[in-house]
Amino acid sequence: MVEANIPLKTVAVIKRQQAVDVYKPEKNLSVIKRQQTINITAEVPMLVAFKPFTFVATEGQTIFPLDKAPRRIILLAINGATQNEEGGDFVLSGSNITLSAGVSAGDNVYGIYQEP
Repeated sequence: MVEANIPLKTVAVIKRQQAVDVYKPEKNLSVIKRQQTINITAEVPMLVAFKPFTFVATEGQTIFPLDKAPRRIILLAINGATQNEEGGDFVLSGSNITLSAGVSAGDNVYGIYQEP
């Protein structure tokens, strides 16, 4: 499994009983004081997991089942030629990748998907 840290801006609103007079923000953290509400915006790392998959095709095979339904396909290639979902080369439905045309026996079908 491959993991990547991707920065994601997150806004949290914290309501307090008493106003805060002085706050020294840390790196990548900004604080705006408004009456009894403090808005905090911070860079929060979020782990996103990517998983590779590989298949050796049988003659005419069009359906390739993954072990779970991914969020999306990042890369799909057949013998090194990248495939395009928007171009109609394949469709992701649940945990199955369905190619628009069958492949030859022994073709290498591989790629990377984003876990849900």
